[in-house]
Order: sequence, then structure tokens, then C-alpha cells
Amino acid sequence: MTKITLQKVLFGLLLTTVFFTASAQDKEKEAKPVVKKSNVGISVNFHDFDTDSMFPREDSAYGFSAIFWKGITPHLDYSIRFNGIFPNQNRNNHLSKNFISPELEAAVHAKAFAEGKAKLNPFLTLGIGGGYYNKDLTPHIMSGKTNTWNAHAFGGVGLEFNIKSEVYLFAQANYRYSFSDNNLPHNMLYSFGITRSVTKVKKTPPPPPDRDMDGVIDAEDACPDVPGLVALKGCPDKDGDGIADKDDACPDQAGPASLNGCPDRDGDGIADKDDKCPDVKGLAKYQGCPIPDTDGDGINDEEDKCKTVP
Repeated sequence: MTKITLQKVLFGLLLTTVFFTASAQDKEKEAKPVVKKSNVGISVNFHDFDTDSMFPREDSAYGFSAIFWKGITPHLDYSIRFNGIFPNQNRNNHLSKNFISPELEAAVHAKAFAEGKAKLNPFLTLGIGGGYYNKDLTPHIMSGKTNTWNAHAFGGVGLEFNIKSEVYLFAQANYRYSFSDNNLPHNMLYSFGITRSVTKVKKTPPPPPDRDMDGVIDAEDACPDVPGLVALKGCPDKDGDGIADKDDACPDQAGPASLNGCPDRDGDGIADKDDKCPDVKGLAKYQGCPIPDTDGDGINDEEDKCKTVP
């Protein structure tokens, strides 16, 4: 690797660090980490075969990529991409009549932030690839040679920007080490592209309405505008006797269901509200009072043959 090439890689790392810091300071609200769904995309590429220049110049070749990109874990993705490289456009000032040079690459991408955690996400890339190269691709190096096969390994840095759900812009800079420098020189690849998910995101249906927010949906709530208990179909029970207030004749006093929720202090089966003698057991026909003893002789009127004479 030449000194200038090393400078390129270091410059790319510096840019990534800057973006990393900016993204870290502008993180969005915490979200549950997810794995990136299957994405497809395209990119525009600049292949720099002149390792003595800082950026693509006279010996740059231009091209495109068709990309498949998918997550493995929240922090790790992989991609497969087909590259097409046009013979040197600057030299010819038009697209050569010769065929483009096709390449196939596979790579893994280690992201700084988990998927879904940040809009801007720097990443590192490692991968391998190979292709069949047009002899006119880099004329000052390959002039006079025939089209040739070659393989390479590559590593680099990149930045991904999630512009909306499952749509990403990305920029990459990869140094590509040629396994046969005589056939194809070591080179830099600069790539700018966009990917989009091919998986339909299932929309979560909105929760059923619950106006009173008591946990019982309106469709099943007998009292939809008043918070209540699930056991009572969403109706309140102020006295806690297990009878919904709407069905409780005495909603502020606990009582048995047999008396419509009303208390019966003397236990004579007559609700206190209807009992004229609420503290003494009695009979319903006497409105909850005991059998009277008109003459006070200790014999109740029902057994006293002389009710008015002791």
C-alpha cells in the first residue's frame, strides 16, 4: 500500500469519526433494536486506479452497482453486489464500445449503532470479490493485454443515513487489494447509493377504542364513559360489594345481591332503607318490625285473643 493510499484510508476513517461523533450527539429516542430487513438498491461508483492521487482523477473509471443488503444482527449486516465498470470514460470522452467489466462482491458491515437507534450510522466493511476486466479499463497499466479474470479483498468505511423507514442513503470508500497486481492494480472504490426494503412492513392496527381508559374496550364496556372494573364489564362499584353502581340500589353502602346491594343490619332480610326497625329483626308485613303487642302483656297480637286487654 503506497503512502498516498494510506492517506486515503486514514482520511476516510477521520470522516467516519466525525460523523460518528455527530450522530452520537444527536441520537434519537431509544428504540428497541431490530435487524435490518432485506433491502435492494443501486449505487454510482468511482474506481480510482491511480494510487498516487488523493481523489479520483484522470485514471478513474465510472460504474454502477445493483445491491442486496440484509441484517444479520442489530449491529451486523451483509451485502452482495454486482458492479459494472465502464472503460475509462475520461480518456475516450464517451462510453467505449467494448463491454463493461462485471464484478461480484460479498461483504459484511459492522455498524456503530444498532439498527433503528440512529439516523446516521457509520460502519466498517470487509469483503471479497472478483470480476472479468476489460483490457481498456486502465490503459496505462493494462495496455496491450487481453481481458482478464482477477480476484480481490477489500476493506473500508461508510456512512448510512436512514431517510425514512426502511429507506437508506449510503456512502462508502473501500481500498481493494488485488490478488494479481499485474492484471489489475490495487485500487479505491467510492460508492454513493440508495437501498430500500423489499419486505412489506406489517402495520400494527390501532388499539380498540377505550374512552374511559379502564382497560375494557368500548365494545365490551357496559359503562364506556366511566372508569370501572373488568369483572363488572367496565362499570364502577363505589361500595365494593361486587354489584355495579348502575345496578346497585345503594351504591354508597355495601350490601348483598339479594337486596340489590343494600345493607341489612338486623339480618331480617329487609333492606335497611325499607326497614322501619333496622336494628331489630322483624317481618316484612310489619315493614321490618317485630310482631306488635298492643296491650303490652308480653303476648304478640297474632297470638293474643284480647289484643287490647292485658
